[in-house]
Amino acid sequence: MNTPPVSKPAWNPWPWAIIGFFCLAVPTVVGFAVFASRQTIELVGKDYYEEELRFQQQIDAQALASRSSTPVSIVFDKEKRMLRISVPRAGVAGAADAQPHGSLELYRPSDSTLDRKLPLAPGPDGVQSVDVRSLRAGLWRLRLSWTAGTQDFYHADSIVIPPGA
Repeated sequence: MNTPPVSKPAWNPWPWAIIGFFCLAVPTVVGFAVFASRQTIELVGKDYYEEELRFQQQIDAQALASRSSTPVSIVFDKEKRMLRISVPRAGVAGAADAQPHGSLELYRPSDSTLDRKLPLAPGPDGVQSVDVRSLRAGLWRLRLSWTAGTQDFYHADSIVIPPGA
């Protein structure tokens, strides 16, 4: 009995391609997972739960500021790189002729390390100027909270500081 000669099967690249794919895909996914886990996420504050509990008080203070006879004014002077903040002194019951005092938060949404908190102490005319030359260019959120008499007020606004000298 003669058996036909056994021929060598043709080389098949698919097993090697599948092995190569997994050898590249697994380290890529693991590397991306390590990279993603080391990124900082700047979406919420550190005390977001306490902020949520104070939110209703903030809404009431914001409504009170909007009912004032003199609205809050925030003007950015590009040449001097100064903020001119004007807060109402009168026009709301319990706040008439009271010297306002409070705080100004300069909040940078993209980087919490740049956030600043300054005292809000307007002069007798109700105006305070703030030098912003040290702030980086970009979007800034302003949060004004102040007390005049026995009333609490709150105002939020945004400014864009352009790049420049």
